[in-house]
Amino acid sequence: MGDTLTLSATPDVAPLPGFQKVKPQVYAGLFPVSSDDFEDFREALQKLTLNDAALQFEPESSEALGFGFRIGFLGMLTWRSSRSVWRARVRSGSDYHGAHRSV
Repeated sequence: MGDTLTLSATPDVAPLPGFQKVKPQVYAGLFPVSSDDFEDFREALQKLTLNDAALQFEPESSEALGFGFRIGFLGMLTWRSSRSVWRARVRSGSDYHGAHRSV
């Protein structure tokens, strides 16, 4: 199955029969280097979810690391490929400012 496209006048449509939300199997905690980059990191993750509906994230906090995100992936392959994409974007100067050195 693919994505469901709707009109702005009818944004809520019933899912197709048999549709189930993706359930992540692998989780990682990612934290920006500086807490000032938290919102930039959130925006970057939101952009990634536009391209990968299987990627899920939620805020997480740690006494040692501060505020970050718990990110769910379908499996180790998805995690590895996402990590490679993030590293490439960080090195190329894309808008993933807070993710450098923590990916």
